[in-house]
Amino acid sequence: MRHKGQLIWPGRENGLVLWIPFYEGSGTTTHDLSGYDNHGTINGATWTNGYRGYGLYFDGVEDYAEVHGSASLDITDEITIVVWAKPNGANEMGYFVAKGNPADYQRYNLYWDGANDQLVFWESGTDRRSDKVCIDDNVWVQAVVVVDGTTLKFYRNGVPAGTKTLSNPLESNNDALRIGHRVGTPSDARCFKGIIDEVRIYNRVLSEEEIKKHYLAGLARLRHRGLL
Repeated sequence: MRHKGQLIWPGRENGLVLWIPFYEGSGTTTHDLSGYDNHGTINGATWTNGYRGYGLYFDGVEDYAEVHGSASLDITDEITIVVWAKPNGANEMGYFVAKGNPADYQRYNLYWDGANDQLVFWESGTDRRSDKVCIDDNVWVQAVVVVDGTTLKFYRNGVPAGTKTLSNPLESNNDALRIGHRVGTPSDARCFKGIIDEVRIYNRVLSEEEIKKHYLAGLARLRHRGLL
């Protein structure tokens, strides 16, 4: 599939159940190109330039894109979440992706804690944190979390950033998935501030080599567009 001459859908990948590249540039719908039709509805976020075309800017105050709950996103064993983002509040705290409210139940998610320079997976009242990593304001970054049963791994720009152990496996649920926000009261929603321009979710574990390959492909796009 091409959009304005750019190849954005080269073919389905093994295990890819959500791929939102934010190629539209207008409107209130973000289309999922995984083949599973997990399209999203935009609430408050605005279109802007991204690292591969367009992206969504989240202002840190209840902006998000919401994907309806579906069987393909009800993942309980192996999952990989890949996000490209450009924080505009790197010292703040905000969710890249969250399924339901991970403060209440064991659901998958990934957020950035800028005060402590760590990627975080919130586990039913307890956080699991990456090693200290650098994510600067207004600089594109690839953030990844991989869950394999109760083993959790973080990556930043294709490089491993820590391994943790979950207390329990992920729970089955039909909750909606949000990008840039989590379900919860506004004061505790940990809204992301900045641009997000690609979210991928796989129902399998991506290897370190695969994650690095994705990063290098994104890096090539950034260089080609003069965004480094």
